[in-house]
Amino acid sequence: MDINIYPIRKNFETLLELYPPMLANRYLPDWYKKMGNKSYFDIVNTEDKIIDAKSCPAIQDMLIDGIILPSWSDIYIYMDNEGIINWEVKVGLADGFNDFEWIGKQNSKQLGDMPREYHNDYPVFKLHSPYYFDCPEGYGIEYYDLFYHSQRPIQFLPGKVMNNIWHETNFPFFFLKDLHTIEGKKILIKAGEPLLGMRLYKLDTKTNLKINNYNQDFIEKQNKNTVLHSSLSQNWTKYKNNVI
Repeated sequence: MDINIYPIRKNFETLLELYPPMLANRYLPDWYKKMGNKSYFDIVNTEDKIIDAKSCPAIQDMLIDGIILPSWSDIYIYMDNEGIINWEVKVGLADGFNDFEWIGKQNSKQLGDMPREYHNDYPVFKLHSPYYFDCPEGYGIEYYDLFYHSQRPIQFLPGKVMNNIWHETNFPFFFLKDLHTIEGKKILIKAGEPLLGMRLYKLDTKTNLKINNYNQDFIEKQNKNTVLHSSLSQNWTKYKNNVI
C-alpha cells in the first residue's frame, strides 16, 4: 500500500529533495540505535538483569511502522518582550516561498476543555504543509506526534484524515510549557528533524468489544506461548517467526 506525497507547488519539489520523508525504520532515534537490545540470553551470568527498551516489541513495532515526515525548514516559535508569540519558518525567506502561509493560528477556545498543560492564553498554531497527501481507496492516513523521537515543548494533535478523497492536511499543535519557562523564550524545530509520523488505516474497519469470563482453553494457549517464548531466551523475533 502506497502513501503518495506531492508538492503543492512546482518549486516546493526542492523541499522533498532536501528533506525527503522516509520509512520509519530509516529514521530511528539516536537513543534507540545506541541501545544494546539485550535479551535474557545476553544477561545470563551478569549482574545487570535489565532488558533494554529496544527489546520491547511494543516499542520496536511503533518505531518501525509507517513513514516519518521531516521538517521542511528551521522553524522558530518565540515570545517577544511584549509577551506576544511570533514565529518564523526560515524557508519563507527564499524567492518563491515567501507568499505561502507557513503557519496559521486558531483560537485556543476551539479545544474546549480538552486536557492539556499549556498556557490558556496561547493560541493554537498549525503548520501548513507544503505537500498534498494521497492514499489508496478505502484507506486514510493517521498522523501522530513522535513520542519516542523528541521531547518538544509543543505537541502535535494526532488525527486521522481521509486522504483518499481529501489531500490537504495541516498540523495543529499546542504548547506543553509556558514559553516564559524556556530558555530564550524560544522553540526551534530544525530542518530535516523528524516532525510527524504517518501510517495507513483501513476506513471500513469496525472495532467490536467482547468481555469474556475466565477461559481455561485460552489460558492454556497463552501458557504454551510463554513456554515457547522462554525456551527461545525470550527473544521476541525468534518467537514471532515460530508462530506466524
